[in-house]
Amino acid sequence: MSFSRRTFVRAAALAPLPLLSTGIRAAEVVRIGQTVALSGNFGEMGGMYTQGIKAALDHANRKNPARHLELVTLDDKLDGPTALQNARRLVEQEKVVSVIGVTGTGVAKAVMPYCEERKVPLFALTGDDSVRKVRQDWTFFSCASYGDEVKNMVRHGSTISHRSVFVVHTDVPAGASWVESAKLSAQENKLDFKGSAAAAPDGSNADAVLKAFVDSKASFVVMVYAGAGVKLLLEKLQQAHIYPGSIYLLSQGATPGLVESVRSSASGLIVSQVVPNPFASTSPLMRDYEAALAAAGAPKNYLTYQGFLLGRAYTDALARTKGTATAAAIADALRDGPLAYGNYKLDYTGGRQLGTSFTDISMLAKDGRFIS
Repeated sequence: MSFSRRTFVRAAALAPLPLLSTGIRAAEVVRIGQTVALSGNFGEMGGMYTQGIKAALDHANRKNPARHLELVTLDDKLDGPTALQNARRLVEQEKVVSVIGVTGTGVAKAVMPYCEERKVPLFALTGDDSVRKVRQDWTFFSCASYGDEVKNMVRHGSTISHRSVFVVHTDVPAGASWVESAKLSAQENKLDFKGSAAAAPDGSNADAVLKAFVDSKASFVVMVYAGAGVKLLLEKLQQAHIYPGSIYLLSQGATPGLVESVRSSASGLIVSQVVPNPFASTSPLMRDYEAALAAAGAPKNYLTYQGFLLGRAYTDALARTKGTATAAAIADALRDGPLAYGNYKLDYTGGRQLGTSFTDISMLAKDGRFIS
């Protein structure tokens, strides 16, 4: 599926279905909004999430034709002001009852206060720790934080005889908090913390970042890094003969395009994950995921699976609502009880905003699959 810079992704018809016969009511149409990067450095990631979400909504539509779910997606290029403009359009013009699948720190910071003011549920995929510290009654985080991932990567490194760690992070203000998470985890796991380097999203300072890591003499590197620069830095690390098994990468950094381009040279790369392995299960949920992908013509990977799980949790919560699916009814349904999918669970009961802290560790194989 391809996405233009301003795209409407529809999971159903744009208008309620007509009366089929006397006494038969038209299906309820529920409009769901999304603002996400579909272009730029993070366009591949955003597009994969969207395909997974849409596949889940389409799957729900096929199972329950009495309620049609329509996804309206706008491209924000991972830009906060654009995302806020999109959110306003979605809520005020498109009349969506929820905003789903928001990624990126700047985007979340821009959109969260607006959704709070308008009392519109916001289902966020961003892992930034700072936005989670702000109390928002209408925001529901659906993945572990970057801090959770960093701590798990550092801890895992300590279990396989590494003695010291270096951190590479995207050059953004939030990077300081990821470094602190790594320092704390290093201390807890009796590792030496050897320093950190900020990497430009486009990889333009990859040589300097590589030098900082090599000079540190750390035994492994944790890359809290996503975007186009990841491939360039991995190539530099390979040229410096850094063993892939000593490189740990954030979940969002391992896009399918990156995996395909480096799988032969970077076999053994360690990647953090925030959902269970979609290649290692035969559960009923996995059969639904695969059927939904087949119907949508979408690829099977961690990003589409994360999007699918988000869409599935949304539709399962929606099924709890009685009568019209209003914004308030959907928020209440999310808080009504945990949404469990094997060892992955979203729990917003008791006023929780942080639905899960699930993390996993996987290793890239030469055929592009992940072993966990």
